[in-house]
Amino acid sequence: MKSLMVIVPIVFGFACTVSTSAQAPSGTNVPLSFEVVSIKPGDTTDPRGIRGGTCRGVDTPNLMANGPIVVPMGRCRFIGATLKFLIAAAYGIDIEGGPGWMDADHFEIEGAASDPSTVTRPQLIQML
Repeated sequence: MKSLMVIVPIVFGFACTVSTSAQAPSGTNVPLSFEVVSIKPGDTTDPRGIRGGTCRGVDTPNLMANGPIVVPMGRCRFIGATLKFLIAAAYGIDIEGGPGWMDADHFEIEGAASDPSTVTRPQLIQML
């Protein structure tokens, strides 16, 4: 539980600080940010063991429409995601090493864009 108290502020702060620095394309100065973000401890007792997630913008087909994780337009949704997985998804990198809790604690994270009808997947990834 102690690691959860440390990780939630880190993940939430990470999401907030990155979103304020990312800028919208086309020369506009409107910062990209999620309108709503939900971060909860992941349910590690789920017998189905569902883990993963993605971001879905207007340029992204709904490949998971009938899958275990449904991602509505203009949202990022991760279920059972570890901190390592989230950093890898946000930055497109592989992470080696680190403290054990980066692989042990799981989270359910969902972020919704303010205008889901116009946001693209790369913009959603920037908001992470």
